[in-house]
Amino acid sequence: MTTDPADPRPATDAPPRPGVTVVVLGAGAGNRVGAGVNKVLLPLAGRPLLAWSLTHALATPQVDRVVVVAAPAEHAEVAAALSPYLPEEEEEGAPEVALVAGGASRHASEWAALQAVAGHVEAGRTDVVAVHDGARPLARPALFDAVVRA
Repeated sequence: MTTDPADPRPATDAPPRPGVTVVVLGAGAGNRVGAGVNKVLLPLAGRPLLAWSLTHALATPQVDRVVVVAAPAEHAEVAAALSPYLPEEEEEGAPEVALVAGGASRHASEWAALQAVAGHVEAGRTDVVAVHDGARPLARPALFDAVVRA
């Protein structure tokens, strides 16, 4: 419980709800797959791999923002592939989804995502950042939740 009048948190015994951002990396080339297209855009059970990662992140309790990282040359294709799986704009409380340009390496893409999240962290809107490889579509919301709570 907080007693500092300058502290914006409610005066309760419950800890404050953390702002959680999930970064979904999807800017890789997928060369080893040999499909001629980024593997995150390949279909699995009727939807792109990246869409599975996005929807699982969006379904995770406490997640209020998802940052998807895509190769600059694939922005339009990734946006189109993910569009059917985005929350409706009028959905109150729905997590925000942002698409940012990745870099020439995984490290550069992670850095671009963290730069996109920095303002939310500095403003106190994000307390936890989880980074997920978008080509790993079987990570369910329960796994994201366990990682966030750890």
